Parts: sequence; structure tokens; C-alpha cells
Amino acid sequence: MPKPFKPTRPYPLPAGAEVVEHDGRRCYRTKDKGRTVFYPLSKDGRQYLKPTRCYYFDIRDENGIVRRVKGSTDKTVTEQMIADWQRRIERRRLGYADPVEEHATRPLVDHLADYAAHLEAKGNVAAHTKATVSKIAAVIKGCGFTFPRDLDANTVSAWLTALRRDGAAVAIPPGEAFSSSAVAELVGLTVDAVRRFVARHRLPTVGNGPARRLTRAAVERIVEKKAKGISPETANHYVRALRGFGR
Repeated sequence: MPKPFKPTRPYPLPAGAEVVEHDGRRCYRTKDKGRTVFYPLSKDGRQYLKPTRCYYFDIRDENGIVRRVKGSTDKTVTEQMIADWQRRIERRRLGYADPVEEHATRPLVDHLADYAAHLEAKGNVAAHTKATVSKIAAVIKGCGFTFPRDLDANTVSAWLTALRRDGAAVAIPPGEAFSSSAVAELVGLTVDAVRRFVARHRLPTVGNGPARRLTRAAVERIVEKKAKGISPETANHYVRALRGFGR
């Protein structure tokens, strides 16, 4: 039976860190929630290795592929997860399929493609379908969701709160014309969102088709708008889109 473990992740060693010998290894000694802890150093001594909060386990699936699965912060709960995974793998090995499990293990981007097809089949206006899918995709990417089990209302709420908060305007690189994809990456939006904003506010562009570029004035307007954060109404649009997708 696989054993739960906590992998370590490297972090930069703080300036003036206290390095001591502990259990035969050079370690960074510090305080964590009032107790003394020792984190071993990396081979080059520039980083310390801190265990993750959650346990993980490696398990071999029915195809012989070893997968690393994220467990719980509780070791006993993780052991229960391991037993559950083993039962499901054995059922699949014997030819018993679980439709619910198949959906749960499909990436959200695949589900989103199906949802887009569903909206189109309902006869929704193409622009509405595109805007809805774009908002859901932004939430999935912004919150770091991969599978349906990752969806979490608190994470989405925190992400939307951050979007509503005014922030510092990003610096625009030198140049007088920028592609939509470059602007999207600069301000942290999707390309579709940038293009919709340009069309809605009739911002100046140069060129046509694939060669079309946004002027620096247009990019400045987008950066300024992004720094102000989204409105409550826009946040509600994200929530409604995600609820529909969840259903």
C-alpha cells in the first residue's frame, strides 16, 4: 500500500538566516507558530527545503502509470484516500466504469469545451457564448483549477475580491503599437477580453486583420482600467457564468 509523504519545496534562504547542524545535516533553524523547526538546506546551501502542508502519495493506475496524488493535511484522511483510490483502480482493472469518476478526472478545460457546445446548441447568441466561456476560462486559470474537484467557492471569492481591488498600473514597454496577445499577457486578461474592451470603447488601432495592433494610447487606457479593478456588476457576471458552468 502506498505511504503518505510530504514532498519538500525549495525557498530562498533569508538574509542572516541561522544555519545549524541537525540530525547530521545543515539546516535552517527558525520559528513556526511559536515552535522551533529545522529545514534542511539544498545542496548549494542557498535554499531551504520546506515540506508541503498537504500529504501526497504515489499510486500505480490500471494502465501501470504511477501518478502523484495530492492528499489531505491529515495523514489518516490521506490513508483513507489511498484505500479509496486502490478500490477504484481495481474496479477499472476489472472493467467496471464509473461515469461520475470519469467526469471528475476530466480536466476542466475539456468540460468547458463541452459547455460551449451546449450553449451553442441552445441557440445562444455567439457573442454571449464567447463572453461566458471567456469569463469561466479566466476564473479557471486565475484560481489555478485543473479538475472539477478543485473548484472552490472561497478561492473564487478571493480571486474576484482581488480583481475588484485597485492596484498599481503595470509598466508599458517601449513601443507605439502592440498586439492583442501582448497586451493580454501584460495586464493579465484573455485576448478576447482585450478585444471586447477595445471594441466597446472604440479604442484606436492600426492595421487590419492579423496585422492589427493597438496604439499606445489604447494600451494606456486598458492598463488604467485594469488598475482600477472590476465593478461589482462585472464580478456578478463572473459568478453567474461560473454557476451555469457548475450546474
